[in-house]
Amino acid sequence: MLTLLLGLHLALAQEPCEAELTPPTQTLSVAWISPLRKRTGNARWLTVVPTRALAVWLREHPDATTGDLLRHVGERRRPKEPGRRYKVTIFDTASDTLCRPLEGAEPPTTAEGVLACPRGLGRATGRYQGCGVATDFNTGGEGPEVYRSRWRDLARRGFCVIPAERFVSEGAR
Repeated sequence: MLTLLLGLHLALAQEPCEAELTPPTQTLSVAWISPLRKRTGNARWLTVVPTRALAVWLREHPDATTGDLLRHVGERRRPKEPGRRYKVTIFDTASDTLCRPLEGAEPPTTAEGVLACPRGLGRATGRYQGCGVATDFNTGGEGPEVYRSRWRDLARRGFCVIPAERFVSEGAR
């Protein structure tokens, strides 16, 4: 009985995930935003954002800076511009190579057609809300949807690296 009550208490204490997630298309373009000199390994998990969501946000914010973009995707809290340079690596990938970072869920759980990430990859942090979305530090609300995937799965079809400043300036067009 005590175990049942404890389980019920824990279930009620968790905040529900209220993010509106959308099912991805079978193939989609995603972006990994990172410092210019950041490297990664073949088996390393990256956090990526749909490129289309970034393009829409940049059109809605034509005066955005690199710092604004970094805050929008949960990569930077500070209000001033970063001192170092960033890059945007764009991948075309199949949706089955992606997982959603959902706190407390793991495969075979799915959310809008995408598997939950393996244990430990979905936990909430200040940058990511544990509901499959980034924290937008410009507004304090929800940012774009985020996915996780391994470099080797993302790079299989090739990739393109663009300086973040150029991505921001041309994305508003």
